[in-house]
Amino acid sequence: MRKILMYLCISIWIVISCVPIILTSEYLTEASIMALMFGHANALCIGVFISIIYIECWR
Repeated sequence: MRKILMYLCISIWIVISCVPIILTSEYLTEASIMALMFGHANALCIGVFISIIYIECWR
């Protein structure tokens, strides 16, 4: 049950973190969108890495 709850929280966090890109995409230039997506991908990788470590240590 703990793992299911953790994966649910992670998936909700991933979806919510995509909202700024979707909402601001029509007001930004293409280069700004690419920079925003690159920063989002970096933060996403770090967040997933930290959550995997947290799940493994939580067992």
